[in-house]
Amino acid sequence: MRTTIRLLLKTYRFEFIAITLACLAMAGAELYLTSRLDALALPKECQFDQNISVEQGFATQPEEPVSDPTLVDSCQEKAIAFSDSDQRSAVLMSFGAALPVLAGILIGVAVVGRELETGTASLAWTLSRSRRRWYLTRALLVGAILGGVLLLPSFTANILEHARQPLIDPGSSFNDGGIRGPVLVMLGLLTYSIGVVTGAVVGRQLPAVIITLALALLAILAFENGVSRWESTLAEWQPAASSSYSIDIVLEQDYRDRASGLIVDQGSVFNAAPQVDGGPDGAWIDAHYDSVALVVPGSRYGDVVAVETGAIGAALLVLLGLGLFVVIHRRPD
Repeated sequence: MRTTIRLLLKTYRFEFIAITLACLAMAGAELYLTSRLDALALPKECQFDQNISVEQGFATQPEEPVSDPTLVDSCQEKAIAFSDSDQRSAVLMSFGAALPVLAGILIGVAVVGRELETGTASLAWTLSRSRRRWYLTRALLVGAILGGVLLLPSFTANILEHARQPLIDPGSSFNDGGIRGPVLVMLGLLTYSIGVVTGAVVGRQLPAVIITLALALLAILAFENGVSRWESTLAEWQPAASSSYSIDIVLEQDYRDRASGLIVDQGSVFNAAPQVDGGPDGAWIDAHYDSVALVVPGSRYGDVVAVETGAIGAALLVLLGLGLFVVIHRRPD
């Protein structure tokens, strides 16, 4: 096994070196911004106890009213500096979301597609006792190595997320949930498996890369749409004041009728309310309705990640099985 791994690393040394360097660069940049955010973290006197800013993930006002103008100015300056680094972090994490996809395409297409394009498949399949063993050894070991390399930026992305929202546990928050943690690794492996199948079918690397990119984007969009639909089944109505865009997935905001307990949409409430100065009477609304939000609470983040990981893992096995079928029945070009 050790010899096999060494030979695979040598065969795909360009791909593995490029992917490893990219992952190290991403992880290093995320750790650097983490240190910057930690250094700029707002002190306690500038923070809310619970109410975190929706946009930036940090407190926008102190816990107690601040009467000292010097402290107010200091908090504002620190908040601006933190916001600047936080925006850079958001951009970096967005680029980081593309890294596993590109890595999966780069190495996935080469696993079988390169052998077919260079003509070495004929010799390899002749010398190998079983195409099944030849394929599974390469596909599974290369995929395992890729997953191990992608663990680094996925881990540092979680660290950066915690620095962006220091008062929130990343394991209980949906903020940037799709571009950090194990889901990031699994999306890379999903793209890798698509590349393996496409390379085996097409037999030429460049066309396979283009096709894999298109198929991977469609697969990810379909997956995200399916996840969003499933997440909606976990939603529950909560008081609007207790929900947070920085933690929960807020699907809808409406009102609950205090008399009947029924959920009423905002338009109906505004139309039923007496009009004052050209608009609905807020006092009347507050007297008859409670503002509520339909949310998937951040506490369900771990459950969602587990289901996402399992679903991608199942798709991964199906695709690799399809690749095996193609390799067994394909004639070398």
